[in-house]
Amino acid sequence: MILKRISDEQASELTDSILVSVGAEDPDSICAGVIWMAEGNIVSDEGPMSVPEALTLAQTLADEQGKDTVYINCQPDTFEWLDEWGKLR
Repeated sequence: MILKRISDEQASELTDSILVSVGAEDPDSICAGVIWMAEGNIVSDEGPMSVPEALTLAQTLADEQGKDTVYINCQPDTFEWLDEWGKLR
């Protein structure tokens, strides 16, 4: 699975993709959510959850939908992605 970091603007333009949104107001309250297009073109979402849980759900959805890329949007833009979550492109 390819993890690609995108901006807010790019995230708002996604249509048929899997998006993991990660954010934190402080380092102790990091949470994530997953947004994707379900059957019948219904937008579905899950969260809040931990980043590893969100990535596991995103991987499952990507496998089911035959996608190789999951898009990552971090809030705020200065949010530091941890290496243990995977490599961002």
